[in-house]
Amino acid sequence: LTSIQVTATDDIYVTITADGNVLFDGNLAAGDSSGHVTGNTFEVYTSSGASTRFTDACGDDFMMGYEAGEATYPLQKDDQSCAPVE
Repeated sequence: LTSIQVTATDDIYVTITADGNVLFDGNLAAGDSSGHVTGNTFEVYTSSGASTRFTDACGDDFMMGYEAGEATYPLQKDDQSCAPVE
């Protein structure tokens, strides 16, 4: 298992599905985070790809895309993934 966290850089709507289960679904104001979500495979829907920052279990921040509008991003655990943040 590993974990991800989503942080809004502007107001967004986010759904995080982990291993087929919706674990976060709601609005995030700029600067707010989803909290860490644990799983092996993830699908993240966002109302704005450019306003969605990801943090992995290793503590690294990254962007998955720069779409101004809606986007869905698949992510999954791999050999470089860290243990989940509880």
